[in-house]
Amino acid sequence: MVRVINEKFSTYSHLISDKRIAPHLPETALLNESCCFEYVNKYYQVYLHPCHDNKISILVTSLDDEHFQIE
Repeated sequence: MVRVINEKFSTYSHLISDKRIAPHLPETALLNESCCFEYVNKYYQVYLHPCHDNKISILVTSLDDEHFQIE
């Protein structure tokens, strides 16, 4: 799993450093509780993609300050 994370972030790091491509890439971070709440508060809806499985996508939607919907 560490290798997958490294490969994904290596690709992302390479792409984000390209000034032509960077403006089109979404803000990205490794998931932790702090960044999850920060992103949901900032964007209202956030997609979570596990590093180990590209077929899984989780949508987190802020309903209010304390409630979230997870699909």
